[in-house]
Amino acid sequence: MVDYYKRRPQVQERLVLQILNDLQETLDTKDVIVSITAKHLCVSSRGIKDQSSFTTTLDQTRLQN
Repeated sequence: MVDYYKRRPQVQERLVLQILNDLQETLDTKDVIVSITAKHLCVSSRGIKDQSSFTTTLDQTRLQN
């Protein structure tokens, strides 16, 4: 599932949301957490010298008791 979505150029927040929605549907549950840590091409393309930085995006749905 992740491989399918990551092939398309997009922002990390949208990628996390797409995976979250698919997991909810596939697993038939609303209780899902998705976390992605990735290197951003926008950082390196702007000439920023810190090539070792990563960004983490986390999204979750309400966990039911």
